[in-house]
Amino acid sequence: MDFFEYVTQKFPKIAQLKKSDEIYELYDLPFGDLTLSRTRLHLGQHTNGHVHMESGKTEVYQIISGSGLMQLCLVGGEKVQVPFEAPFNAPDQEPFPVKAGEIITVPVGYFHRLINTGDCDLIAFCTFPGGRNH
Repeated sequence: MDFFEYVTQKFPKIAQLKKSDEIYELYDLPFGDLTLSRTRLHLGQHTNGHVHMESGKTEVYQIISGSGLMQLCLVGGEKVQVPFEAPFNAPDQEPFPVKAGEIITVPVGYFHRLINTGDCDLIAFCTFPGGRNH
């Protein structure tokens, strides 16, 4: 079984379903002091986004299938959520294209969200320290 098959077929069978709606499906699996997570972002949808302010909470995304945009915005010392209607021309970094096979590292203090602009569901596999608090 290759990694694509593991993430798309086996992972949902062994992980805990955290959310499933018209926007996305989210599965988490504790793995030692890490959380492994899989998101299936449906066509034309976006995540609300969030920011990790805790030291050591770098998150790593691997895009498994599909394509879209990733928005990263340095928010400084306050934990905030940027409304989706906020312009994508944030001074820190505009959204950039992401596609299958790419890995994105999200540093501590960066608001981040995925936008599915492709022609199929976007599947991302994420790893972050500790448990989910967002």
